[in-house]
Amino acid sequence: MVKYPSTCDTTEMGGGKTHQAIAFIKREHTRNSPQDIFGPRNIFAGATFIIILHRITLCLALFDLLADTDTMLYSDGCDVSKCKRLIICIDSLWKIGHLVYDIMWIAEVHEMIGAMCQLKQKSEGGGKWMVWKKLLHIMSTTKRTLFKTAQADARRECLLNETCIQPQWQMNVQ
Repeated sequence: MVKYPSTCDTTEMGGGKTHQAIAFIKREHTRNSPQDIFGPRNIFAGATFIIILHRITLCLALFDLLADTDTMLYSDGCDVSKCKRLIICIDSLWKIGHLVYDIMWIAEVHEMIGAMCQLKQKSEGGGKWMVWKKLLHIMSTTKRTLFKTAQADARRECLLNETCIQPQWQMNVQ
């Protein structure tokens, strides 16, 4: 298994992080995606992905922006333990199985970590420690990790240090 580089994009809010990530997933993680004549060549790097967010409204917005019929939204009642293309809130991450994804994208890393730290155990198998264990599993087995955050703060740094991920840094200049 080829381990692709990890990327952390710290572009300011409104700088296009989300649209870049969606274009990237469509270009390199969607089979038979259309070629953009002005963009980089399509290189298929695997079809499975997980997108982890901290709010359902962001999950819904990304689901609509991605517009991919194979992508599942965790709140649609699907069996998230078997979804190969999944958008999920951090508080439900404990429900996923042990799939190995081609790419994991965490949007708004600092907010996701904050939300995870405040989780309470609402049901059997839930809570922040089970979510943390699943997050560690995903981050350690995924071929490629993508972190998008406008705030480069201590929380993000601790997460990367704890998981031994050394990303390439990126920032779009407006």
